[in-house]
Amino acid sequence: MLALAVVGGAGVVHAGPTSHKRSGVVGIARLQTARLSAVLYPPPLRDDVAPVACTVTLAFNRADGTPYLTREGRPIQRQVALMPDRSVSLDLRATDVFVEDPNIRAAFSASVGMTEPDGSDMPAGACRNVVVSLDIFDNITGRSSLFLPHPGFIDDPNIIDDPNIIPAAVSR
Repeated sequence: MLALAVVGGAGVVHAGPTSHKRSGVVGIARLQTARLSAVLYPPPLRDDVAPVACTVTLAFNRADGTPYLTREGRPIQRQVALMPDRSVSLDLRATDVFVEDPNIRAAFSASVGMTEPDGSDMPAGACRNVVVSLDIFDNITGRSSLFLPHPGFIDDPNIIDDPNIIPAAVSR
Protein backbone atom coordinates (compact mmCIF):
# COMPACT_ATOMS: atom_id res chain seq x y z
CA MET A 1 0.00 0.00 0.00
CA LEU A 2 1.35 3.41 -0.92
CA ALA A 3 -0.05 6.53 0.70
CA LEU A 4 0.76 10.09 -0.23
CA ALA A 5 -0.42 13.14 1.67
CA VAL A 6 -0.33 16.52 -0.02
CA VAL A 7 -1.26 19.90 1.39
CA GLY A 8 -1.35 23.23 -0.41
CA GLY A 9 0.96 26.05 0.63
CA ALA A 10 4.60 26.97 0.53
CA GLY A 11 7.33 24.35 0.73
CA VAL A 12 9.43 26.03 3.40
CA VAL A 13 8.97 27.07 7.02
CA HIS A 14 8.57 30.76 7.73
CA ALA A 15 9.74 30.67 11.31
CA GLY A 16 9.75 33.38 13.91
CA PRO A 17 11.90 32.99 17.00
CA THR A 18 10.40 29.50 17.44
CA SER A 19 8.39 27.43 14.98
CA HIS A 20 6.91 23.98 15.31
CA LYS A 21 5.79 21.63 12.54
CA ARG A 22 3.70 18.54 13.28
CA SER A 23 2.40 15.75 11.08
CA GLY A 24 -1.02 14.25 11.37
CA VAL A 25 -1.37 10.83 12.94
CA VAL A 26 0.00 8.07 10.69
CA GLY A 27 0.50 4.34 11.18
CA ILE A 28 3.52 2.10 11.48
CA ALA A 29 3.48 -1.71 11.37
CA ARG A 30 5.92 -4.35 12.50
CA LEU A 31 9.03 -4.57 10.27
CA GLN A 32 8.77 -0.89 9.30
CA THR A 33 10.78 2.23 10.11
CA ALA A 34 9.63 5.84 10.09
CA ARG A 35 12.32 8.37 9.13
CA LEU A 36 11.77 12.05 9.93
CA SER A 37 14.15 14.37 8.06
CA ALA A 38 14.91 18.08 7.95
CA VAL A 39 17.18 19.93 5.55
CA LEU A 40 18.19 23.59 5.68
CA TYR A 41 18.48 25.10 2.24
CA PRO A 42 20.77 28.12 2.13
CA PRO A 43 19.09 31.49 1.68
CA PRO A 44 20.64 33.88 -0.80
CA LEU A 45 23.12 35.87 1.27
CA ARG A 46 25.43 38.75 0.66
CA ASP A 47 29.13 37.89 0.73
CA ASP A 48 29.59 39.78 4.01
CA VAL A 49 26.90 37.77 5.88
CA ALA A 50 27.94 34.46 7.41
CA PRO A 51 25.42 31.58 7.38
CA VAL A 52 23.92 30.72 10.76
CA ALA A 53 22.48 27.53 12.18
CA CYS A 54 18.86 26.79 13.00
CA THR A 55 18.38 24.61 16.09
CA VAL A 56 16.14 21.74 15.02
CA THR A 57 14.50 19.19 17.35
CA LEU A 58 13.05 16.08 15.70
CA ALA A 59 10.66 13.91 17.77
CA PHE A 60 8.07 11.13 17.58
CA ASN A 61 4.93 10.94 19.74
CA ARG A 62 2.24 8.35 20.29
CA ALA A 63 -1.24 9.18 19.03
CA ASP A 64 -2.13 10.46 22.53
CA GLY A 65 0.76 12.98 22.39
CA THR A 66 3.14 11.23 24.79
CA PRO A 67 6.66 10.72 23.48
CA TYR A 68 8.01 7.36 22.41
CA LEU A 69 10.82 6.33 24.72
CA THR A 70 14.01 4.34 24.19
CA ARG A 71 14.56 1.18 26.24
CA GLU A 72 16.53 3.42 28.62
CA GLY A 73 13.47 5.65 29.12
CA ARG A 74 14.66 8.69 27.13
CA PRO A 75 12.40 10.34 24.53
CA ILE A 76 13.14 9.34 20.93
CA GLN A 77 14.23 12.75 19.73
CA ARG A 78 17.27 14.51 18.32
CA GLN A 79 18.38 18.13 18.60
CA VAL A 80 20.92 19.56 16.15
CA ALA A 81 22.30 22.96 15.18
CA LEU A 82 21.47 22.60 11.48
CA MET A 83 23.69 24.55 9.08
CA PRO A 84 22.73 25.48 5.49
CA ASP A 85 23.13 22.65 2.95
CA ARG A 86 22.98 20.05 5.73
CA SER A 87 20.31 17.59 6.77
CA VAL A 88 19.41 15.58 9.85
CA SER A 89 17.15 12.58 10.34
CA LEU A 90 15.66 10.54 13.15
CA ASP A 91 14.36 6.99 12.88
CA LEU A 92 11.46 5.40 14.76
CA ARG A 93 11.93 1.66 14.43
CA ALA A 94 9.09 -0.80 14.85
CA THR A 95 11.18 -2.51 17.53
CA ASP A 96 10.98 0.74 19.55
CA VAL A 97 7.23 1.04 19.04
CA PHE A 98 6.19 -2.54 19.81
CA VAL A 99 8.32 -3.18 22.92
CA GLU A 100 5.26 -4.03 25.06
CA ASP A 101 2.54 -3.71 22.42
CA PRO A 102 0.97 -6.95 21.09
CA ASN A 103 -0.71 -5.13 18.17
CA ILE A 104 0.62 -5.31 14.62
CA ARG A 105 0.06 -1.62 13.95
CA ALA A 106 0.45 1.60 15.97
CA ALA A 107 -0.35 5.27 15.36
CA PHE A 108 2.08 8.15 15.89
CA SER A 109 2.86 11.71 14.88
CA ALA A 110 6.15 13.35 14.03
CA SER A 111 7.22 16.86 14.97
CA VAL A 112 10.02 19.28 14.20
CA GLY A 113 10.70 22.23 16.47
CA MET A 114 12.89 25.04 15.12
CA THR A 115 14.55 27.80 17.13
CA GLU A 116 16.21 30.87 15.65
CA PRO A 117 19.63 31.79 17.08
CA ASP A 118 19.71 34.41 19.82
CA GLY A 119 21.48 37.72 19.51
CA SER A 120 20.80 41.08 17.95
CA ASP A 121 23.75 40.62 15.61
CA MET A 122 22.23 37.46 14.08
CA PRO A 123 20.34 37.76 10.79
CA ALA A 124 16.63 36.95 11.07
CA GLY A 125 15.18 33.94 9.32
CA ALA A 126 17.80 31.25 10.00
CA CYS A 127 15.00 28.64 10.07
CA ARG A 128 13.05 30.06 7.15
CA ASN A 129 14.35 27.51 4.61
CA VAL A 130 14.01 24.34 6.69
CA VAL A 131 12.11 21.65 4.78
CA VAL A 132 10.84 18.53 6.56
CA SER A 133 9.56 15.14 5.39
CA LEU A 134 8.47 11.79 6.81
CA ASP A 135 9.08 8.45 5.11
CA ILE A 136 7.78 5.08 6.33
CA PHE A 137 9.53 2.15 4.73
CA ASP A 138 9.70 -1.63 4.91
CA ASN A 139 12.80 -2.87 6.75
CA ILE A 140 13.24 -5.88 4.44
CA THR A 141 12.63 -4.42 0.98
CA GLY A 142 13.30 -0.73 1.65
CA ARG A 143 10.08 0.12 -0.20
CA SER A 144 8.29 3.25 1.01
CA SER A 145 4.69 2.82 2.09
CA LEU A 146 4.15 6.49 2.93
CA PHE A 147 5.98 9.68 2.08
CA LEU A 148 4.71 12.84 3.73
CA PRO A 149 6.33 15.91 2.17
CA HIS A 150 6.88 19.23 3.89
CA PRO A 151 3.46 20.75 3.09
CA GLY A 152 1.88 17.79 4.93
CA PHE A 153 3.15 19.23 8.22
CA ILE A 154 1.15 22.01 9.87
CA ASP A 155 2.07 24.80 12.27
CA ASP A 156 -0.95 24.44 14.53
CA PRO A 157 -2.22 20.90 15.21
CA ASN A 158 -5.57 22.39 16.27
CA ILE A 159 -6.39 23.55 12.72
CA ILE A 160 -9.24 21.32 11.59
CA ASP A 161 -11.17 23.12 8.88
CA ASP A 162 -8.29 24.70 6.96
CA PRO A 163 -9.36 24.94 3.28
CA ASN A 164 -5.74 24.38 2.19
CA ILE A 165 -5.61 20.84 3.59
CA ILE A 166 -6.30 18.06 1.13
CA PRO A 167 -7.03 14.65 2.65
CA ALA A 168 -4.41 11.93 2.13
CA ALA A 169 -4.80 9.83 -1.00
CA VAL A 170 -4.31 6.12 -0.45
CA SER A 171 -3.67 3.53 -3.18
CA ARG A 172 -3.91 -0.17 -2.55
